[in-house]
Amino acid sequence: KKKSDKEKARINKYQKKNEETRKDIESICGDLRKINGKQFQIIKLLMEQDWKCAYSGAPVSFAHVMHNMLEIDHVIPRSISFDDSQGNKVAVFIGENRTKGQRTPFQYLKSGEGKISYELFKKMVGDNKNYSRKKKEMLCYEGDIQKDIWGFIGRNLVDTRYASKKVLNLLQEYFEVNELKTEV
Repeated sequence: KKKSDKEKARINKYQKKNEETRKDIESICGDLRKINGKQFQIIKLLMEQDWKCAYSGAPVSFAHVMHNMLEIDHVIPRSISFDDSQGNKVAVFIGENRTKGQRTPFQYLKSGEGKISYELFKKMVGDNKNYSRKKKEMLCYEGDIQKDIWGFIGRNLVDTRYASKKVLNLLQEYFEVNELKTEV
């Protein structure tokens, strides 16, 4: 089976965006060999977050990244949602992440333990043009995570099924194009 033109265009757009992101990160740090994989991912998240801590809104510099003052946090705790996607990750100062713990941003900021109010946080998220719709929904989720867990898991299973089908199709196409008699 040949990929549709629409699918090829989507893949090319995705690859081009990743290459642009890599070049942007390289322009920030000079040489990609100066940073490790975690720092690369944090910089990528910070670019999306306008170089601000996702939970406090405090400005972040490249020096903060190099001195390992930030962590990657799962917006909806991974122990609850099992979601390790980019849509569920943000870069935050270590102290913010530790104080948030295994709570949603809503639970954390409504508790009064955060540096900003939940209302200000919600406005900050809404104003961010770099966030995907999914990330905005995750960041501003106000429901009871314990009650809604099966909805999160269900969405993750749908994503997994979709990804598995894509891999299956790619493998089948590879074997067919290379005239290998292998059944997938």
